[in-house]
Amino acid sequence: MKALCLLSENPCPPRNGITIPTYNQLKILKDLGYDLNIFLIENINEDIKLFGKVKNIELINVSKFNKAMNEIILQRAYYENVFDFKQFSRDELDVDIIYYSPISFGYIANLLSNYIESVTGTKPKIIASISDCYTSVLRTSLSSSKGIALKPFVSYLRSFFISNLESRSLSKADSILVQTNKDKNWLLNIGVKNEKVFVTPNGVSDSLFNLKASNYKDLVFVGNFKSDFYMDKLEWFIKSVFLKLQINYPNCKLHVYTSGFKNERLNKVAQHENVIVHYNFVDDIADVYRDKFVCVAPIFKSYGFINKVAEALGAGLVVVGDKSAFNGMNITTGQEAFIAETDTDFYSIINELLSKKDIFEYVRVQARDYAIQNFSWESRKEILSNATKTR
Repeated sequence: MKALCLLSENPCPPRNGITIPTYNQLKILKDLGYDLNIFLIENINEDIKLFGKVKNIELINVSKFNKAMNEIILQRAYYENVFDFKQFSRDELDVDIIYYSPISFGYIANLLSNYIESVTGTKPKIIASISDCYTSVLRTSLSSSKGIALKPFVSYLRSFFISNLESRSLSKADSILVQTNKDKNWLLNIGVKNEKVFVTPNGVSDSLFNLKASNYKDLVFVGNFKSDFYMDKLEWFIKSVFLKLQINYPNCKLHVYTSGFKNERLNKVAQHENVIVHYNFVDDIADVYRDKFVCVAPIFKSYGFINKVAEALGAGLVVVGDKSAFNGMNITTGQEAFIAETDTDFYSIINELLSKKDIFEYVRVQARDYAIQNFSWESRKEILSNATKTR
């Protein structure tokens, strides 16, 4: 069996909401017996070559104006990647499935499938691995914004074009991998048949299950700081919660990992006493959670599986987050984690955890047990196996 894989990001090492599932889904496909031909936009390194044959793919350069016009006339979404099929040899087209990640290959993967059928006489199955329903991201951006803002309003209007394009693109896939039931329901709302959609929440690295409990009182904050959305939440947490915690616990530290991203707002945050900003990439994901006590997750958005929350649970940290931090999880507050919706909630819960070790220890154990049962990648193998058989 052969698979042609279209990837926008190199999943080695797996670092974010796209590369983590991509890495592990490729691993499962290989375990299922597929020979992988990987076509990648980003640079190739030695680790990705362990999956199979790898080569760069050259995209057709489309101007921003033409991208916008293509979206307005409902030809293809602005984010879509396009390329010339002449880059593929005849042997590279002899495949059983096309796997793509993320949704930005949807339009071209459908055309490629038809092209392969015209060349080989056999139409390959299409497996779409998408991190979120993009329509839902755009629709919810307005509700999560403060007051009346132009950008979220434009995103909301744009969502009506995207819902049409996203539905058409994904309806041509044979199987669609999403991370939460919310995404599955969103796809149903825009016209994608439910039987095509497989919910495969992100798993976590097995190495996290072996971390020992920490005697430190340090917190770790999760978020993607390329987005002002998460910067707002970080600044809010420091001002409304962390500085108050410092009164009773002056040695408590807040660790912020930026995955290599830097800006002036982060630099200003780093000036706070006991706020430690880690700008560099972390080679071993376990180092993010090692010697940490509580993971703080004030996400406040209505979509998407939060990978860092799953990792923190697996690492045996106690997670304190709002309800949306646990999208795609069946969490009971006070058992596997704590749900907090206000600054008062966050402060009182973390304060209690810092003062009562027995509560921390109980929830920590429940959190790890839950993660082992629900977030091991081995449990995803059957789902992906079924997805490759669907047509």
